[in-house]
Amino acid sequence: MMDWWRAREPREQLLVALGGVVFVLVMLIQFVVIPVVTGKAEARRAFDNEARVLDALVAELAARPVALAAGTSTAQSSLSGDALRTAVTTLARERGLSVARVQSGADGRISIAMDSADPKAVFGWISECRAQYGVVVSRATLSQSRDGTVRASVEVQGSGS
Repeated sequence: MMDWWRAREPREQLLVALGGVVFVLVMLIQFVVIPVVTGKAEARRAFDNEARVLDALVAELAARPVALAAGTSTAQSSLSGDALRTAVTTLARERGLSVARVQSGADGRISIAMDSADPKAVFGWISECRAQYGVVVSRATLSQSRDGTVRASVEVQGSGS
């Protein structure tokens, strides 16, 4: 390789060296600079989207006349067991939520999974379950999808349980 380089004229060596520099610059821009700039812009868009969702949820919860303080309940009726399971899943379906799985635990807890749901609808459903049936949410997990929906897993139990 060195013999080949020495056999080149100085202007050929300069031309090959400049080609190498241009190649390195193009690779640096293509594989370092552009991904960093694009990733930062995508992160900013995702953050702005999440901030809008949070603001909408806070505004919706503030507009609801439901007492959410600890120990208070505006429930009209308190259910348990199969009646509670039927009531919360029916309410979810009425609110346009697609219930993927429902599991009842021995201790009266009901675990409801939704694969693709509007986050505002999920929080609204939880609020309505509390208001109408006196349910207590013992655990809730929401994971956002790329399309703006969430995968939700909510564990509820009757207030008397």
